[in-house]
Amino acid sequence: MAKILLISLFGIMQITPTSFSQQDIAGNWQTMLKMGPQESRIVLKIYKGYAGAWAGRAYILDPEIQSILMESVNLQNSNITLVWDNGQSRYEGKISADGTSIDGLYTSGVFSFPLKIQRTNKDTAWKTDVGNHRVLFITVDSNVKLEVLDWGGSGKALILLAGMNQDAHTFDYFAPKLVAAGYHVYGITRRGIGESSIPLSGYSADQLGDDVLAVIEALDLKSPVLVGHSLGGSEMSSIGSRYPKKVAGLIYLDAAYIYAYCDNSLSEFFSAVQKYSLEKLKEAEVPTPMLLIPTGWQKYTDIKPPILAIYAEKSVEGNEKIIEAIQRNIPSAKIVILPNAEHNVYRSNEAEVLSEIEAFLGRLP
Repeated sequence: MAKILLISLFGIMQITPTSFSQQDIAGNWQTMLKMGPQESRIVLKIYKGYAGAWAGRAYILDPEIQSILMESVNLQNSNITLVWDNGQSRYEGKISADGTSIDGLYTSGVFSFPLKIQRTNKDTAWKTDVGNHRVLFITVDSNVKLEVLDWGGSGKALILLAGMNQDAHTFDYFAPKLVAAGYHVYGITRRGIGESSIPLSGYSADQLGDDVLAVIEALDLKSPVLVGHSLGGSEMSSIGSRYPKKVAGLIYLDAAYIYAYCDNSLSEFFSAVQKYSLEKLKEAEVPTPMLLIPTGWQKYTDIKPPILAIYAEKSVEGNEKIIEAIQRNIPSAKIVILPNAEHNVYRSNEAEVLSEIEAFLGRLP
């Protein structure tokens, strides 16, 4: 239970504009979170975000480093409120006069206790990098650079694409397993997320796909295999539909859903999703990339490269028609449904996912 609460605490946050200047809150903050016998070091990295807002990333350092993007925070004068889990959890605090700490109250369900967050410097900061990758920033569009991680390796190139509100660091523990299996592994943080550029436009599925293609060209990769989790399926299907010869194969990790595949039998469902996304966008005070991206989803049916689609069984419920459509229209697609798997299948069922990926790659020309 403690681990779940830790993840939800700093799950996804974005800081809204206030009277504080960037110099006042930018940088690293950290705290020790105690839940019963478990203690976890938490680091918050704050940087400039979307439309003049603030954004950032949270790191849970214990028992292993996890990188989680931030979502919603309200900052008024020196008072700061973090809300997550659809309002079920919150942190309310006050920034000290010298800007070096925040004193507040953390509340989640029946749990409520004081929590102090400290600003860090080079001498006091905890290490947040797993340390097994090289970080590149590659220009893909006018004034748009993407964070690209290179875990090294030799052999066929694999490019990992993260899910919604996740950056490439989410694969920091999975990617080395692929390197050990004999592949050269890269990861891309899409625009609007993490430390990639956060422009005011360019969030359609095809534009996000073009960004991936620009990275492939910049790295001079020949027919890499794309491995996408969740929303990453949209970018993969965009490329697989429009530029199938640019890639050798597509691996969907609980990612082949309506944003990745839609034939005529699914058009009504697709339209309903689009309508819902547009309504959410209209309700928002600030149209963040998290809200803009779903409104830019496109219909993809003619996907030509070889496909491996791995699903978490619990995610399949309600999406059976999508899988049936893929099996009906792309009979060569390899469909794998994993029981007792979470949406992050590459974490919950790592060994099975690695086995399926290696078998799939072994069948490619």
